[in-house]
This record gives sequence, structure tokens and C-alpha cells, in this order.
Amino acid sequence: MGVKSIPRLPSVGKSVKGIHSALLNSVKPQKTIIPIPVVEDVPVLKIPLTLQNILTLVLIVLLTIIGTVYIWILSTKTRCACRLCRKDFELHENIGEGGFGAIFLVTRAKQLSEKYILKKLEMRDLNELEKVQYEAKQLRMLQHKSIVKYEDEFLHMEHGPLKANYVYIIIMEYCSSGDLTDYIREHGNNGLAQQKVMKYFLEVCDAVRYLHQRDIIHRDIKSPNIFITDSDEAKLGDFGLCVHGKTIASKVRHSSAGAIGTNCYMAPELHKGQLFQKGKSADMWAIGCILLEMLTGTALWDLTEDLGTKCLEDPNFTMNFISQNETLVKKYDPKLISIAKRLLHPDPIQRLTVEELFRKKFVRQQLNKLSQVKKVQLEKYSGKRKLSTQISSSEDPNAMHF
Repeated sequence: MGVKSIPRLPSVGKSVKGIHSALLNSVKPQKTIIPIPVVEDVPVLKIPLTLQNILTLVLIVLLTIIGTVYIWILSTKTRCACRLCRKDFELHENIGEGGFGAIFLVTRAKQLSEKYILKKLEMRDLNELEKVQYEAKQLRMLQHKSIVKYEDEFLHMEHGPLKANYVYIIIMEYCSSGDLTDYIREHGNNGLAQQKVMKYFLEVCDAVRYLHQRDIIHRDIKSPNIFITDSDEAKLGDFGLCVHGKTIASKVRHSSAGAIGTNCYMAPELHKGQLFQKGKSADMWAIGCILLEMLTGTALWDLTEDLGTKCLEDPNFTMNFISQNETLVKKYDPKLISIAKRLLHPDPIQRLTVEELFRKKFVRQQLNKLSQVKKVQLEKYSGKRKLSTQISSSEDPNAMHF
């Protein structure tokens, strides 16, 4: 009888492992496959690397930097708090350009009827600031009826495109009739009347005497620096080059003297680079040049470009120039012509000083005449004012008069 085979039972361990793996497979998350879109090729703009393109790029970068810096400057700039910015003075019009800056007509905010001159002096460095401060200091000290009156001075700040510019402001008396050059051009084509010449001449000399007594040399006396007021008085101004006699003496000792001033009015010794008597004689030469202008009615540079240089070439040039002018000799007093010659003497030793000038008998006589004329004018003015007051009083007995 054959023996039947008995089937083998599965191992318990293997069964458990199989069940465990089946469970894991059932619990394990299925991977999600996300389809990747197909991106088409995007065309790229390629700029050729040429010199022109490089320069354009550099320019754009520079403009961006400059714009950023400019905006930063505007946002951080300091505000000026000077009297001009506080509206203490009101600018009206630009009436000229000086050697250092613009000249404006201004009024005070609370006194619109009173006009002044405002000089804007641009400061490029500290040396220029010292110069204009020196001029302002000199103006403060000088108090004379024939010198342009100083009113005020301060530092002002004007904002430029990249940085602030400092401007020194000087406020001075306003002379409404302009300068002597303009007056001669308008009223004296053939020379001014002798009485008018003597009036302006002696007023300027009086101002120079005041300076020289204080050992101050102007060094830039010329007709554009002599101003005429509305009361017909000549006043000396523009003290930007004035200096003390001690400074001149020091330069002479150290041989560092230079030619300073305006060529047409410059004395022969200055053209040589020499100084004499602390420079006062050079001021007197310039006064002689102004006297010659008033006598001839022509600006000196139209008569001769450089009188001082001509005198170096020919010491008798001035004497001959005056003597050969027949109109000049016939029209004016010989004593006045003689004074002009002495003032324009090429030798500074022979040249008149301001004290010698006022000791001359002819000058004293002219001063007396002018004082009498002024006295009569004052009496006429007082009489008109008195008559006007009487008429006004008769019209309105309660009216107030000053």
C-alpha cells in the first residue's frame, strides 16, 4: 500500500513577514508624477560690445550718480539766515558790475523811501574774504561828508548746483546822480564850467586830505569811483584797494611793491614799480588826472591810453599836452591850469601834496566863493520852505509841519 504525502504547512515566521510587507505596500503613498511643461526658447536681446554702447552705458551710470548726489545736496543744504534772506533789504534792480561783483539798488523793508547800494562781492577763497572785510572795516572807520557813507555788511550764502557760494554784502549810501564819468559825458562834452570843476575838485581833495591825515592811501582814485549825490555833492567811494601808510613803507623796505590801481590813473613811479612818500603822491597824481578830465570833458583813456607811461617816455609830456590845448588854456584860469600841471608832474617830489594844495591862495579864494554860493543856496531853500509853510498854514491852521 502506498504511503500518501502530507502537505507542508507554511512557516509562521514567513507568513507574518508577508502580511507585514503587504500591509506596508498598501499604506505606502503613491508617487504623484507632475508633468513638466515644455518651455519654448525665448529670444535674448544681445547688444554688441561696441565703444559707442560702452560710452552710453557709462553716461547713464554717471547721470544716475550725479542726480542722486544733487537730490542729496538739496535735501541736506543749510539755509542762510542773513539780513538779506530775512527780507530786511529788498532788491530792486542791478545797476552795474564792479571789479568784484554785482551792484544792486535796494531799500530797507520798513523804509522803502530810502535807497541804498548793495555790493555783492563773490568769495572764491579766504584771501578774498579778508580783502572785502578789510574794505568794510575801512568804511566803518571813515566818517566824512565827501566819502560815501557805510551802512551795513554781512556774509550771504547762495546755493549753486553742487555747492554753496559765499558772497560778502556791503550796504552803502546811494548817490542818485551816478558817477563822475557819467556826469562828464552828459554835461561836459567840451569841459565843465570852472565853478563846477572847482566844486567837485575841492570836495574830492577834502576827502583825500581826510584820508592822508590818517595815513590811509586810496590807491584807486578815478572818475568812476567818484559819485554825485542828488544834492550835487561829489563823494569818494570804493575803498577795496586802500592801504595804511605803514604797509606801503614795509613793502618799500622789502622791495615788494607792485603796481596797483587803474593804468590810466597810475603815476609814473608806479609803472616803474617804485613807491614814494608812502604812496600819497600817487593819489595826488590820480586827482590831477580827474581834474584834466573835467577840464577837457573827455575820459582820460580817450585822451591817451596811459598818461603815466607817456610821462616815462617824455617827462614833459603832461606839460606839453596841457599847454598845447588852446581851448583849455583860454577857457580856464591860468592858476587852475598851473595846479593841474603840478599835480601831474612826473617827479613825485615836485608834485603837490594835498596840504600844499589847500594852502594855495587861489584855492582858498575858490573855497570862499563856494561857501558863499552854498550859503545863498541854503537861504533860498530856507526861504522857499518858509513860504511854503506860510501858505500851508493859511490853508489849514491845524496842519502839522516839519
